[in-house]
Amino acid sequence: MSLQILITLAFGVCHPGMATSHLRAEENHNPLAALDPVHVGFVRWIDTGDGQAREVLTLAVRPPLFLIKGFLSGAESEAIINVSHRTMAEKSMMGGPNPTDTTKEVKKQHQQRSFLEFRKMFKIFDKDRNGALTSNELQRLMQFRYNLPNHDHKLFMKRYNFSSPFIWEEKLIGIDLVEYREWIMKNYPHMMERHSDQVWLGYNISQAHSVLHRAQKITGLPKAVVSGEASLQVLHYGKQGHYSCHYDSPPSHIPDGRVVRLGTMAIFLNDPEAGGQIAFPGADKEGSEKWNVTDWSNLKSECQPTNKCTTLGGVVVSPKRGDAVLWYNMKPSHWSVKADGGFTYNWKGKTDDSFDWNSLHCGAEVLKGEKWMANVWFRAIPKNRQVPSTIDAPSIVLV
Repeated sequence: MSLQILITLAFGVCHPGMATSHLRAEENHNPLAALDPVHVGFVRWIDTGDGQAREVLTLAVRPPLFLIKGFLSGAESEAIINVSHRTMAEKSMMGGPNPTDTTKEVKKQHQQRSFLEFRKMFKIFDKDRNGALTSNELQRLMQFRYNLPNHDHKLFMKRYNFSSPFIWEEKLIGIDLVEYREWIMKNYPHMMERHSDQVWLGYNISQAHSVLHRAQKITGLPKAVVSGEASLQVLHYGKQGHYSCHYDSPPSHIPDGRVVRLGTMAIFLNDPEAGGQIAFPGADKEGSEKWNVTDWSNLKSECQPTNKCTTLGGVVVSPKRGDAVLWYNMKPSHWSVKADGGFTYNWKGKTDDSFDWNSLHCGAEVLKGEKWMANVWFRAIPKNRQVPSTIDAPSIVLV
């Protein structure tokens, strides 16, 4: 049965009075709460403390993935857009380094690469070992070494006046690929991994406060986790705006990385004319429970080009103003909250067991119009690790 049919049926409906039973606690060590997905299509109503109960629909079990209908009203969504639009002043990245910082790192690696190391890199991407790169081979090199998953081979050939469909090794080594990447960033930013504008709104301003309050009511998480990022991230995607497949917090951050995002709530603030979906290509992927790190890496790689974002199965959610999508990147029950508000990682097994590989997701390209959305990250700051919440996002913060 298709997901669309299951959503239409909406079986397993709960009532507002049952909201207190929507959380699960898998251990006896005061674990953090988590919504139980139950099964795909399951519907519950949760009292958000503002005189309303909001419908929460399960979209996937792995990862636990939910659609919250009418999380914000149209007026609330518009207010967030307006205050963000007035103050948005710079291009930036979704919770990550800005383009300039990324370029510095690429340039550093490029300059450190000796002739022999260049030849070694070339051979890695020259799969047929013929001394030349095809368009697909060059695209993979640009994707993995220069962060250009949407690279246009024809554009490259035209810029350097190449008539042959192949790029020979001696030709490529004479090209300054960092300079080429900077030219792409300036003239064709949609070829980058991420293409959007952002602003951070402090939760103490009126436009963002209701978001924090409702998110806490729906998840049952402590306020310290729900507001762990300290600010609401608002993103604007213009035409061709997108975000390639990624994880919001990598498994390497377990248990005490500087960013431990247990879950994410993405809120749609408007209705794009076309495109702009959030896709989870690994959601409830058949057989994926037996996958290893390489299998997930291959799926992520396949999903990097933006035109692949919604084509690989899983779950695809189309934007609708006011709706929110909630999912878990890690298993909250593997963390405990202490009386003093601190957090402790309590899982005794492999750290990979605490990570939900199925949470891989991407933001599809906006094909027409624009997309506005906001992100709430449920972040646990480990003990003795008081890291400023916006350390990875150099942008405007309204307080």
